[in-house]
Amino acid sequence: MSEITEEMVQARVAEAVAEVQSKLDEIVASQDQAAIDARFAEQTEAHEAAVAELKAEVDAATAAAESAQKAHDDLVAYLAGEQEKAEADAAFEARKTEVAEVVGDRFSAEYVEANIERWASLEAEVFAAQVADWEAQAVAVQEAAKASAKPSSEKTEPVTAMTAGADTDLNDGPDVASVRKELGRNRQAVRSVGTRTY
Repeated sequence: MSEITEEMVQARVAEAVAEVQSKLDEIVASQDQAAIDARFAEQTEAHEAAVAELKAEVDAATAAAESAQKAHDDLVAYLAGEQEKAEADAAFEARKTEVAEVVGDRFSAEYVEANIERWASLEAEVFAAQVADWEAQAVAVQEAAKASAKPSSEKTEPVTAMTAGADTDLNDGPDVASVRKELGRNRQAVRSVGTRTY
């Protein structure tokens, strides 16, 4: 029977203690890792919640900013439209004044008031052509009146398209009926000028 020495016993004890210590270390390490994993999961969840909250705040702030920008753009567009409308209205009123100065001595005030907006809406070239037509009609009326009237040494007022029919001196002489008939036709032609479409 071999002799068991104290050194051998101590070696066996040390070996057993080392084996137990190793297992104990494994258990402790396992517990530490579980705690670490639990702590990490807790921190991750808290972080994700904070990120989600921040994203919701960013979404709300972005929506508010975009809404404010849209309201600003709408207001700017509205004010620009109102400015353009005011400028257009002012330009149209100025145009009406110009047209009234041209037609004021050709028609009655009532007729001018009833048709001024239509005339002012015409293109400048179209309105100028219409005025030229009125001028031609007035000249035609004057020429017809001169051709039909009895020569007289008395000085008379010029005959216009609007006053030709009111010349009472034409009642004298043998051609009164023909003169009145001619003036009536010319007066009707002048009245119809304002209703022409160009």
